[in-house]
Amino acid sequence: MEIPTEELSDKVAFELQTAWDQGVEWGYSQRQKELDGDGNDRDINEAIQKLRAMSPVEREAFHQKINRRNERIQVVEEARRWKNVDRL
Repeated sequence: MEIPTEELSDKVAFELQTAWDQGVEWGYSQRQKELDGDGNDRDINEAIQKLRAMSPVEREAFHQKINRRNERIQVVEEARRWKNVDRL
């Protein structure tokens, strides 16, 4: 039986680290594919490009619209929470 040398142990450690890194990278890409199975990434990129193409006035109007929407959602959620509290 051959006694492992330092060179062999370094090679094994390097190969293990390489395999680990490849596995992590593969897992990351697989997770991205699972999360973006419907092509949402493309839609997000298009929305960002649309925002970048807007003038400052259009962008401000868009942000105000989104803020009003979020405020309405918050009011509804708060009302639902109070409704649930009343049931107790």
